[in-house]
Amino acid sequence: MGMVLNQSLGYYAAATTTASNMALITSLVPLLAVFISVPLLGKRISGLSIVGGVISLAGLAFMLGQGDVAFFVHQDVSQGDGLMVLAAVVYATYCVLLKRWKMQLSSWMLIYTQGVFAVIMLFPLLLTSHQVMPTQASLPLIAYAGLLGSLIAPLLWVKSIDLIGADSSAMFMNLLPVIAVALAGMLLGETITQFHLIGGLMVISGVILSQIKTRKMQPTTEGVAQNLTIDKQ
Repeated sequence: MGMVLNQSLGYYAAATTTASNMALITSLVPLLAVFISVPLLGKRISGLSIVGGVISLAGLAFMLGQGDVAFFVHQDVSQGDGLMVLAAVVYATYCVLLKRWKMQLSSWMLIYTQGVFAVIMLFPLLLTSHQVMPTQASLPLIAYAGLLGSLIAPLLWVKSIDLIGADSSAMFMNLLPVIAVALAGMLLGETITQFHLIGGLMVISGVILSQIKTRKMQPTTEGVAQNLTIDKQ
C-alpha cells in the first residue's frame, strides 16, 4: 500500500491530471485516516479533528484555486483525478494499518522489509516499461527518490505514526503544498502571492487545531480529600 500502490498510482495519475489537483486530492489523506481509524482502531472522531481537517482542506483549496475555494468543482474529473483519489484512500489505510498491525520490528527493519517486497512487486512494471535502463540525466533524480524519498521519509513517517498515531501524523501531510510553495519561492524564484500566505496560514492553523487533545476534568486525590473534610464539618 505505501511503497507500491500509492506511489504507482501517483505516477500514473501525473500523466493525465495537474499537479494542483494531485496536491489537493492528497490533502484528503488526513480526513480519510481519521474516519478509517474509527472501524480499524476503535477511535472516536473528535470535533477539533474534524474542524482542523476542514480548515486545512479549505486552506489548500484557497491556495491552489487562488481564492476560489470551489475551483475544482468546475473542472472535469479526469482519469488521473480518479487514480489520485484511490491513492489517497490506499495511503490513508496504510497509515492506519501501521498502527493497528504494529509488528515487533525496528523501524529500519520495517522499512527494509517493505522495500524488499516493493521491489519484488514492482519488477513486473519495470519489464513493461519502454526504456528499462535509466538515462544519465535521471541518475541524480533516482538517487534522491531512492535515498530521501524511499528511505529517510518513510522511516520518519513510521516513527511518527508510532509516537503520535496515524490520524495525527496524517494531518501533517497538509503541510506538503505549503512547504513546496516556500521552496519554489526560494529555489526557483517563483512569486509567493497573498493566496499562498492566507492558504498556508489556514493549513497550519488546521494542523495545530487537530493536535489539541481534549481531556475531561478528573478530581484529584487532594481535591476529594478536601471535599470529604468539608462534608464532615
